[in-house]
Amino acid sequence: VFMVEAVILFLLSRNLPKARWRTFHSLIAALLAIDACWGFIVYEPHSGASVTRIWACLNLVATALLVGTLICAKNCRAGPWIAFAIVALRSVADYGLCWHDYFPW
Repeated sequence: VFMVEAVILFLLSRNLPKARWRTFHSLIAALLAIDACWGFIVYEPHSGASVTRIWACLNLVATALLVGTLICAKNCRAGPWIAFAIVALRSVADYGLCWHDYFPW
C-alpha cells in the first residue's frame, strides 16, 4: 500500500501545472480511496480507533466529491478551484474532528 501511495505522490508532482488539474485531482482521488480502503480493511479491525473510521469516511466522501467534480466540471473554468476547495475542506474537517488524536498533549 505504501509503495503504491509513494508512486501516486510522485505522479502528483509531475502533474502540477494548472492545465493538468484533472489528472492531478484524479490522482488525489485515487490516493484518498486507497488510504480509505487501507483504513477500513487493514487498520480498523486491529485498532478499533474511532479516528480511523472518521478519516476513512472523510477520504471516501472527498473521493466521491472529487470524482463528481471531475465528471461534471470537465469544461468549467472553476473546476480546478472546486477540486482544490474539496481537498482543502477535507483537510480542515480531518484536523477539526481528529485533532485530539493527532496531537494528544
